[in-house]
Amino acid sequence: VRPGLEELVSEIRRSLDHHRSNGGVIDEIAICGGGAKLGGLPAYLTAVLGLPTVVLDPIRTVSVHAKKAARDFFDAHRPNFALAVG
Repeated sequence: VRPGLEELVSEIRRSLDHHRSNGGVIDEIAICGGGAKLGGLPAYLTAVLGLPTVVLDPIRTVSVHAKKAARDFFDAHRPNFALAVG
Protein backbone atom coordinates (compact mmCIF):
# COMPACT_ATOMS: atom_id res chain seq x y z
CA VAL A 1 0.00 0.00 0.00
CA ARG A 2 2.84 2.40 0.83
CA PRO A 3 4.13 2.81 -2.77
CA GLY A 4 0.61 3.58 -3.95
CA LEU A 5 0.14 6.16 -1.21
CA GLU A 6 3.47 7.76 -2.02
CA GLU A 7 2.45 8.08 -5.65
CA LEU A 8 -0.92 9.53 -4.63
CA VAL A 9 0.76 12.09 -2.36
CA SER A 10 3.18 13.01 -5.14
CA GLU A 11 0.30 13.63 -7.57
CA ILE A 12 -1.62 15.67 -5.00
CA ARG A 13 1.48 17.76 -4.27
CA ARG A 14 1.91 18.47 -7.99
CA SER A 15 -1.72 19.59 -8.21
CA LEU A 16 -1.42 21.76 -5.11
CA ASP A 17 1.81 23.34 -6.39
CA HIS A 18 0.24 24.06 -9.77
CA HIS A 19 -2.83 25.63 -8.20
CA ARG A 20 -0.72 27.75 -5.85
CA SER A 21 1.62 28.84 -8.66
CA ASN A 22 -1.43 30.34 -10.38
CA GLY A 23 -2.38 32.33 -7.29
CA GLY A 24 -4.76 29.80 -5.82
CA VAL A 25 -5.31 29.33 -2.12
CA ILE A 26 -6.06 25.91 -0.66
CA ASP A 27 -7.65 25.63 2.77
CA GLU A 28 -8.42 21.91 2.84
CA ILE A 29 -8.44 18.75 0.77
CA ALA A 30 -11.66 16.81 0.21
CA ILE A 31 -11.42 13.19 -0.88
CA CYS A 32 -14.19 10.95 -2.17
CA GLY A 33 -14.82 7.60 -3.81
CA GLY A 34 -14.15 4.14 -2.49
CA GLY A 35 -10.52 4.91 -1.70
CA ALA A 36 -11.63 7.65 0.70
CA LYS A 37 -12.83 4.90 3.01
CA LEU A 38 -9.28 3.54 3.40
CA GLY A 39 -8.73 3.60 7.14
CA GLY A 40 -6.59 6.51 8.26
CA LEU A 41 -6.26 8.10 4.81
CA PRO A 42 -7.57 11.56 5.78
CA ALA A 43 -5.25 11.72 8.81
CA TYR A 44 -2.30 10.48 6.74
CA LEU A 45 -2.87 13.08 4.00
CA THR A 46 -3.30 15.80 6.62
CA ALA A 47 0.03 14.82 8.19
CA VAL A 48 2.08 14.57 5.01
CA LEU A 49 0.53 17.47 3.10
CA GLY A 50 -0.03 19.87 5.99
CA LEU A 51 -3.64 20.58 5.02
CA PRO A 52 -6.81 19.41 6.74
CA THR A 53 -8.24 16.49 4.76
CA VAL A 54 -11.91 15.51 4.94
CA VAL A 55 -14.01 12.80 3.34
CA LEU A 56 -16.53 14.45 1.03
CA ASP A 57 -20.16 13.56 1.64
CA PRO A 58 -21.78 14.17 -1.75
CA ILE A 59 -25.23 13.11 -0.55
CA ARG A 60 -25.35 15.14 2.67
CA THR A 61 -28.34 17.10 1.34
CA VAL A 62 -30.12 14.13 -0.26
CA SER A 63 -33.15 12.74 1.52
CA VAL A 64 -33.26 8.95 1.66
CA HIS A 65 -36.67 7.32 1.84
CA ALA A 66 -36.35 4.38 4.23
CA LYS A 67 -38.87 2.24 2.32
CA LYS A 68 -36.99 2.60 -0.95
CA ALA A 69 -33.40 2.36 0.22
CA ALA A 70 -31.65 1.10 3.32
CA ARG A 71 -30.29 4.08 5.25
CA ASP A 72 -27.31 2.08 6.55
CA PHE A 73 -26.35 1.25 2.94
CA PHE A 74 -26.19 4.95 2.11
CA ASP A 75 -24.27 5.72 5.29
CA ALA A 76 -21.67 3.04 4.50
CA HIS A 77 -21.18 4.20 0.90
CA ARG A 78 -21.50 7.99 1.09
CA PRO A 79 -18.09 8.78 -0.47
CA ASN A 80 -18.88 6.49 -3.42
CA PHE A 81 -21.75 8.67 -4.65
CA ALA A 82 -19.63 11.62 -5.79
CA LEU A 83 -19.70 10.61 -9.45
CA ALA A 84 -23.43 9.90 -9.44
CA VAL A 85 -24.27 13.21 -7.76
CA GLY A 86 -21.86 15.23 -9.86
